[in-house]
Amino acid sequence: MLKVSKEGIDFLINEEGNIPHAYYCQAGVKTIGIGMVIKYLSASQKALLEKVPFSEVKQFGKILPAVESDNTVYTISKSSCEKILKEKLITFEKAVNTSVSVSLTQNQFDALVSLTFNIGIANFKKSTLLKKVNIKADDKTIAKWFSAYNRGGGKVLSVLTNRRKREIKLFLNAIYK
Repeated sequence: MLKVSKEGIDFLINEEGNIPHAYYCQAGVKTIGIGMVIKYLSASQKALLEKVPFSEVKQFGKILPAVESDNTVYTISKSSCEKILKEKLITFEKAVNTSVSVSLTQNQFDALVSLTFNIGIANFKKSTLLKKVNIKADDKTIAKWFSAYNRGGGKVLSVLTNRRKREIKLFLNAIYK
C-alpha cells in the first residue's frame, strides 16, 4: 500500500492552497484550510474550527471569507489544518490503492491522490482515467483523461485546467513543481 510522499503532500498543499478562514471555492462550495469542504468534515474535525467575528478575520489575499448569518467566520489554525489533512489523506490513499489494479510509481500515486482529493472518491472510482490507468494506456491517453476533469459548478475553470496540466506532469514525468 502506497502512501503520499512528502513531495506529494507539498504538491497537494500548493495546488489547494492553505486558507485559514472559510471561503467559497470557484465551484461555490464552502471550503477551509487545504481545500477541505466543510460539510464533509467529521464532527471531531469541525470541533477544531473556531468561529470568530467577521471584523477579526484577516482576509487571505483576494479570497473573501465566507460569512455566516451571525456575522462570524470559521477559521482554522495551521496545526489543526495539518491534523485534518493527515486524517483525510488516509481515505484518499486507500481509495487510490484499492481502485488501481496495476503497479504505480510514487509520482503516479501522488498525482492520482491529488486528483482524487480534488474531484472526490466517487468521481475517481467511476472515472475513465482510472480505467485507462488500469489498462496501462499510453501517455497521450492518460493526459487526455486527466485533462477531462477541469470543471467546477458545471463550468470549465482555468484553475482546474492548469492544475490538471501540473498533475499530468507529475504523473508522467515526476515533476513536482
